Amino acid sequence: MIARFLNFTAAFVIGFVVGILLLVVFTNLAQFAGRLRLYGENLKVRPSGPNSTVNEGSFEIPANFNDTSDEPIVQGCKKICGGSTTLAPWQISKRGVPSVQNCANALARDAVAWCRDDNPFGGKPPQEDIDMGGHFFVDLTGFAGRPSENFGSIQQNVEDTTPGAKYELRFFVGTSSSFPPPDTGDDDGNYELTVTITGVKQPYKFTYLKTTDLIHWDPVIIQFNAPPQGGTTIGFSASGTDDRRTSAHFGGNFLGIDNVSVRRADCTFAQVISGCR
Repeated sequence: MIARFLNFTAAFVIGFVVGILLLVVFTNLAQFAGRLRLYGENLKVRPSGPNSTVNEGSFEIPANFNDTSDEPIVQGCKKICGGSTTLAPWQISKRGVPSVQNCANALARDAVAWCRDDNPFGGKPPQEDIDMGGHFFVDLTGFAGRPSENFGSIQQNVEDTTPGAKYELRFFVGTSSSFPPPDTGDDDGNYELTVTITGVKQPYKFTYLKTTDLIHWDPVIIQFNAPPQGGTTIGFSASGTDDRRTSAHFGGNFLGIDNVSVRRADCTFAQVISGCR
């Protein structure tokens, strides 16, 4: 009698444990499948197709962060010239410069600032980047103050998008209480980020006002359909409300960009298993 009871108890306990384990496994599989159904492989804005392991979307290229005469490091930020290859495959330009842009052209100097998290003004990458070991971000306004029409821009071609497929572009935009947009005299100014995507007729525009945080990052998600051919070129440029009370007309000193990624957004589970890009 006792032996039969013990056998029954042992079978019940084993069955209960196995049931719990199966429930956990199937729940996790369902959640995993649900995520994969919505999103394909993260392309991470990479330079050389599907076999590249380089993630340039977070600007983590420490080997290039060195002090040079034409692109010096000042207060934890490296001044990047228009036309520079320092952040390749990102193409860098300084807006409002009419001639060919390169580091020999004085007008093209300081197009954007590439900053590391040990800068003295308290700038840090977004937490998501920090969690992945990130230390760098880009300031689209450059290092020195200037009119907003001379801020910098960056762009890159994501080569391996599937024509006509739906994708999701994700990135973070940084603002800082240390470098707010200028006061126009009547009211506080603002920063504006313009995002251009090949095949999308109208650019996306986002406005950012003064923040009370030393460093504040806003996540942005844009869905788009890849163009019929040639990959997808994605570009970011900054502008700002100039302070018209001064002759310099400076448009502000900080609008950050970091953690840029592109992911296929219309994959089925079967497509993801076989490779959905």
